[in-house]
Amino acid sequence: MVVPDDVELKAVAKVQNKDAGFVAIEQEAVIKIDSFSFTR
Repeated sequence: MVVPDDVELKAVAKVQNKDAGFVAIEQEAVIKIDSFSFTR
C-alpha cells in the first residue's frame, strides 16, 4: 500500500467480542496487511 507521508491513514476494522474491551476509538495501532498468492 502506498500512502503519502503528509496524510493520515484511517482504517475500519472488525473486532471480536472477546477483544472489544482492549480497543478504543481513535486508538493508535500497527496495521499488518497480509495478501494471498494469485498462483493456482
